Amino acid sequence: DTTINVPLLSIRGDFNDVGNYGMIRFGDYTQTTNYQKGAIIYESVAGSARGKLHLALENTDGSGSVALSDAKLTVQSNGNVGIGTTSPSTNLHVKGSAGASGYVQIDAPSNFDAGLLLRNNGAVGWQINNQGVAATNDLRIYNYTTAATAMTILASNSNVGIGDTSPDAKLEVLATTEQLR
Repeated sequence: DTTINVPLLSIRGDFNDVGNYGMIRFGDYTQTTNYQKGAIIYESVAGSARGKLHLALENTDGSGSVALSDAKLTVQSNGNVGIGTTSPSTNLHVKGSAGASGYVQIDAPSNFDAGLLLRNNGAVGWQINNQGVAATNDLRIYNYTTAATAMTILASNSNVGIGDTSPDAKLEVLATTEQLR
């Protein structure tokens, strides 16, 4: 068994100067420069050729070709990922385009929950989800430390329950000490 640990394809350029970039373009094979609508772009961000990777798409029906300014997704060398931004400041940074909101959509199939698990060092601390499993679509915030639902908002009437999963009033607070402070 002989293993070859060398790249099968290597694209090289002057990546020692900040801002230099190289790209692989995808487009109409009959054209040399026009109608190149997609690209994978490597951009240098440091003198040591350290950089970031972009996926870019040119979004017109004309003869225009993709450029670095068309980047839709960026992965920085530190692992931060940007959607709609080429300078992500967090692990996942979503930025809406001009005149649009920056939403993250989580869409579960029928009878399954859609939500977020918030972890600290691998341990789940909180869960925020809609209750698709119960077919109610109630919003729930669950505390894994106490193994209890901390808050529920009913989809049917917008009643809010703190410590209560089926509030009968607009705001219902349930506590073992029956105190509201």
